[in-house]
Amino acid sequence: LASWGAMVNYQFYAQRADGGSLASLWSEQRVFGPVATLSNSGVMRVGSGIGGYLRYDTHARFINEDRALTVTAGDLITRSLPWSTSVRLGGLQFTRDFNTRPDLLTMPLPSFAGKAAVPSAVDLFVDGYRQQGADVAPGRFVLQDVPVINGAGEAVIVTTDAVGRQIATTIPFYVSSTLLRAGLTDFAAEAGAIRQGYGIRNFDYGTLAANGSIRRGMTSFLTLEAHAEATARLRHIGGGLVVAPWRFGTVALSVSASRSGQAAGHRWSLGYSYTARQFSVAAQYDDRSRGFRELASFDLANPATRRRTYRAIANVNLARLGTLGAAYISGRTLGSVDELTLRSRLLSLSYGRPVGSRANVA
Repeated sequence: LASWGAMVNYQFYAQRADGGSLASLWSEQRVFGPVATLSNSGVMRVGSGIGGYLRYDTHARFINEDRALTVTAGDLITRSLPWSTSVRLGGLQFTRDFNTRPDLLTMPLPSFAGKAAVPSAVDLFVDGYRQQGADVAPGRFVLQDVPVINGAGEAVIVTTDAVGRQIATTIPFYVSSTLLRAGLTDFAAEAGAIRQGYGIRNFDYGTLAANGSIRRGMTSFLTLEAHAEATARLRHIGGGLVVAPWRFGTVALSVSASRSGQAAGHRWSLGYSYTARQFSVAAQYDDRSRGFRELASFDLANPATRRRTYRAIANVNLARLGTLGAAYISGRTLGSVDELTLRSRLLSLSYGRPVGSRANVA
């Protein structure tokens, strides 16, 4: 059983310039016990006309490791899906937390099957490394839940009979960490007051809100998602899916709609990603119509805009020569009559190379 205890984290910063001096001390005070953890964080600042203590977050957290559940009371950040946005609340959160159970396998792992005519020894190699071995009886055999890394790979099943004859069978596979295992459910539910002026004011809470997300692994290649948000003036609901078609990467699709007062809008996104041992690529398109609102933006002053965003990312592993990466982002914001009001483009290139065993130059 866990025992009671307490700890303090802190970080001190000081600066002196011609205009004066400034010093700040960030700290977190934490008390933990067998059933819960109580935490408070903030910063004390002095100098340059600034003084006093500014509180950041205060919460109590209860964890049930057996069921991988976490309950948080106090200041919290809502859980979000890749196509939704997190907000800060002061309230209550009930969520599945797989981080408390590192022994649980949350993504679908491949199974490898074969057939032996006589009693044989079976060895499984993944990307050249032996992962599993077993003695099998004549007939069909299956090797399940083989630990492999994310992305595309190649498995080789080698069967060796009693006289030493070997048969090797090569099987390609694809594993994605964005999928949930069949029958597994991940969820989060929050309710409370939206935090305002975070990092500026100690206690500033506004509209009451509720937020919920759920993901369910339907099969080894399909995961369904749903998300909903609500306040007295906002309704937002959406759904999505992540599918791995054969061994060609993963495709993610989401559609959501909102209504806030007299304004209604929708959002949809489509993404693709593929990861291999030597390279990876990803692309995404996101379209938000005029009037679309969510908890993070429903009370902004100017809702009548439409936004479109394109993203593409690629990385190549050059072995001893290092890693090369490229990213392209294009965004458009259109006004109330579809005139182009803002367009931005960003292209970035990166290169990194290890130097020895403990350093990397980028």
